[in-house]
Amino acid sequence: MAGDIDQTRLLVVYSGKAFCKGNWNYKDICSPFARIYHITKDKVQTGLSEKTQALHEKRMHIIPAFMPHATSVTASPDKRQQE
Repeated sequence: MAGDIDQTRLLVVYSGKAFCKGNWNYKDICSPFARIYHITKDKVQTGLSEKTQALHEKRMHIIPAFMPHATSVTASPDKRQQE
């Protein structure tokens, strides 16, 4: 398994950028495409296979196609005041 990342090939069909506020909370997501998340700030969690997983800042996270999940964002207090 250690060399699996070296064998990974990703085909990007569409790329977009979205800025999500602290109210970006969705349940029962199951997309026919993989999702790539780049977390720049705030606390983000996703529910995968009945487990909650934190998505960390300054990292890229990939959720495979057809993987049921839920996503929630908790805005930092200083960001909430700006909204």
